[in-house]
Amino acid sequence: MSLLKKIMQMLCTVGSFFFLFTAEGVASDKSVVWQDVIPDYKSAKVEIAKNGPTLIFSDSPELVNENGIMYRDTVSGNVRVFFHHVNNTKSEQRIAVVLKNVNEYPAKITFGRRGISSPELDYFKAGKQVQIEYLLEAKQELAVLTKQSLKEIITGTGIIVAPEELVTGMFEFTTFKPIEVITIMYPVDMKLEDAIAKYQVLPPDPGTVLRGTFKEANRIVTLKQPIDVDDGLVKGILLADDNEDRYARGIDATTGKQVVNYGNYGVVYDFRFDVVGKNNFNIRLNPWGGLFAGAGIILKEGKEHMRLFPEKDTAFGQTGREAIVIETAKAPFQGTLIFSPPGTSNLPVRIFFEPKEKSFLGKFKK
Repeated sequence: MSLLKKIMQMLCTVGSFFFLFTAEGVASDKSVVWQDVIPDYKSAKVEIAKNGPTLIFSDSPELVNENGIMYRDTVSGNVRVFFHHVNNTKSEQRIAVVLKNVNEYPAKITFGRRGISSPELDYFKAGKQVQIEYLLEAKQELAVLTKQSLKEIITGTGIIVAPEELVTGMFEFTTFKPIEVITIMYPVDMKLEDAIAKYQVLPPDPGTVLRGTFKEANRIVTLKQPIDVDDGLVKGILLADDNEDRYARGIDATTGKQVVNYGNYGVVYDFRFDVVGKNNFNIRLNPWGGLFAGAGIILKEGKEHMRLFPEKDTAFGQTGREAIVIETAKAPFQGTLIFSPPGTSNLPVRIFFEPKEKSFLGKFKK
């Protein structure tokens, strides 16, 4: 499949609601454009390793037309859950994310990072809120579930969602006993336990099935060679394109079918870079696939620095050539960029290392 077809496919998946985003929240070209077009650049080679938790990904059906269970599976160990659902009925409903102890004995659960949006009509705002909250310093919490007991993650009983509103989130937990994870939409006046007993699993969206269980949901990205900013060349790294950086493959536990996480939503990237030379440089983020609204952490000198993508507006990336500066430094420099593809945003992305002393003339890329 060509890269263009892949990009179009992604635009029709988690990012399918960009038309709801108001112009006021989209960054103007002047604030993020990079000399009008992306300059000619040299691709920097990277190695990508997989590790980390099992990912429960629940985003299909994305538009939930009736009450029911969107996804369910039983897992143990280190787990990350990413959910993204819209109430597509004509009345208020509850959306809930539930952990159920299916073991004979009590299950101890340790919760880690967490980011959950408020119900939102602005889907980019919701996705960005989740990433900001998730990346903030994690406070561990403990819970014990007795046999067959439930714990709802969002509020304790689910959250009331008006028609056309989205609720999305990402959180992590660890347990050594089998725990069932259930995402469900149910009537506001029904008990959660009754809803889980009553409703069946809803069929996924036709075509691309954005739900499933995926092993090793972290990507460790390492440069094969340090970036030399004294040679005057722009260096670029392409991520989440399903070619250089393959999408996660998993299983839809409700059907047993193999599925692909187009866009690697819920996957956390740990990009470790080493810059050599003596000159100043910028690191830029370019959302090549379309509108993007997220956040990341730059680790440098042992400290974490939050970066918003973009800083002032909610989203950017209308033309594919916008490239915001996310870090400015002087070589030599070692650091790490941590981020995750936000819900509603589009992939792939490119990361550029730009020597500040370089004047870009001549050849350009789109």
